[in-house]
Amino acid sequence: MLIKTLKSTRPNSFFIFFAFALITLVLSLVKIKTVFIAFDGTAIFNSLQAIYLHNSWLAQIVVFVLALLNSMGWNNCIYDQGVLKNNSVLPAFITLFLIVIFPFSEVWLAQFLLLFVVNSLLYLYHNDRPYKPLFDSGFLIAMASAFYPPTLFFILLPYAAILIYSRLQWRCFLMPILGFVSFTFLLLGGLYLFDNTNILLDDFSEFFNWQLPKLNFSIAGTIHFSLIVFLLLLAIKELLAWLKFKSLKSRKAFTLLFFMSLLAFLSLFLSTTKGWFHLLLFSIPLSTLLGNYFYFANKKWWYELLFILMLISLLYFML
Repeated sequence: MLIKTLKSTRPNSFFIFFAFALITLVLSLVKIKTVFIAFDGTAIFNSLQAIYLHNSWLAQIVVFVLALLNSMGWNNCIYDQGVLKNNSVLPAFITLFLIVIFPFSEVWLAQFLLLFVVNSLLYLYHNDRPYKPLFDSGFLIAMASAFYPPTLFFILLPYAAILIYSRLQWRCFLMPILGFVSFTFLLLGGLYLFDNTNILLDDFSEFFNWQLPKLNFSIAGTIHFSLIVFLLLLAIKELLAWLKFKSLKSRKAFTLLFFMSLLAFLSLFLSTTKGWFHLLLFSIPLSTLLGNYFYFANKKWWYELLFILMLISLLYFML
């Protein structure tokens, strides 16, 4: 019944979405007593922390605002770009479910910028001169990597999009690099004015060191993420069954999201990765897969049960 309501754009579906968002905000504000500010990120992110995040409630409100912008923004992108055919608030709800558990960190800012990167790259479909989207994607990836160095790995995503959408022109291959270099020069110029150009090199000095990821989960965290992995396997099975019936535009978009997941996984092994916070970068492709699954699953009692288990798992994790 809950899934059926969220499969629409009626006012009650939006009411459920915002009520769920407010409940998660209240729970997080009740549980958090203090916020620990660890100045171990990039120099740019540390300066933002020093200015804005000296109390716990402000940190959680920043997360709440970013979560709403991410979920609603990606929901609109999915339907504007034809990734999913039927318009509903369901993908926004699932996106919020996936990301609301993450505390504020530099990964939040990087993930928010990657949302615009994917949106830009989806404009390559039937676009014979996609120079602006490719330039914007490189520019935004450079901006994201200034906050969170592992996102530098996503500079490969525009080139995956070029191959997926068959835009094999030499200008297309040049545009992402030009966008990336443009922001880098702007950043270096700003740092040079304050005689701080060395901090950028320090932030990226360990970027190419590889190590096994350190993902430490509590019992509640293990249960929560195990359920998400189980749902992911079901969603992949459902997608493979429906893929041949989807439009060409949708199939190419899912292929692009697959490469995004692959890059997020590979960057998990970099020494500058922030542990389980890095899993936030999987939220865009994962929310699309789960949204597709819950929309097209046939057994109503089964997907309603899974959805209720998702909510119980989230509440248990947050409490």
